[in-house]
Amino acid sequence: MLPSFHDHYIVGYEVFCERREVRLHFKSALDGPKGDTVNTVVFTGVEGYHFEADAFGNIVLDLTSVPIARFLSDFGDDLSKWSRFGALGIWASDLDTASTFLEEHGTQAFVLAASLGLSGWILANGASVVTAPKASQEDQGNPGGDETVTLTIGKDEALILFESLAEFNEETAIPINDSADRLAFVRLGGVLESTLVEPFMKDYGIIVDDARKRLIEVSGERE
Repeated sequence: MLPSFHDHYIVGYEVFCERREVRLHFKSALDGPKGDTVNTVVFTGVEGYHFEADAFGNIVLDLTSVPIARFLSDFGDDLSKWSRFGALGIWASDLDTASTFLEEHGTQAFVLAASLGLSGWILANGASVVTAPKASQEDQGNPGGDETVTLTIGKDEALILFESLAEFNEETAIPINDSADRLAFVRLGGVLESTLVEPFMKDYGIIVDDARKRLIEVSGERE
C-alpha cells in the first residue's frame, strides 16, 4: 500500500518508455512546493498510463491502488478507444480481454485524483517510494542512512517472500523451493533495481560497505 499523498504538490513526472517506467515527484504540503524533500513514486512494469489537466502547480487529492474490476468499470471505454489507435496493446480492445491480461500479468491499477490540476492513472506491476532530501544529497555526495525506501509488490509475491524469509530464520540460507520462490525474488529485485540510483554510482562498493556497517551497528550484532 502506498502512503498518503493527500495535499502534496506534484512537482514533476517522468516516463521511461524503453524500461516501461513512470515516476511521479511530490513535495509535502508541510514543506510547500519550494521544500527540499522530494518523494518519488516509481511505477515499474507499466502497461499503460494517462495524465491530463496539468496546471503546472498541481495538488493531490489522493493516489490509490484500486481493484482491476473497478478500474475497468471507470476507464474501460478509454482503453478500448485508445487501443484502436495503436496505444496500449491488443489486450485493451475489450473489457474481457483487458481483465484477463491484467490479472494474469499481476498488474495493479493506480488512480491519481487531484484537488487541483493533474489527474490520471497508471497500470503497473509495482510501485515503490523513494524519499530523498535534496540538500543532503547535494552537500554530502553519498546517500546517508536516514533515507527511506518504500516498495510496493503484488500480494502473491509478498506472501511467498514472507514464507521464504520465515524459513530463513531457521536456516543458514534463504530457501528457493520452486519457480514461484525464484520469481518472487526476481520481481523484488526488479523493483529494487528500478528504485535505487546507488548501483549506478562509481563508488557503489563503498556505499554498500557503509550501509552494511550502519545496519550492523543499529542491530547491535557483531560482524
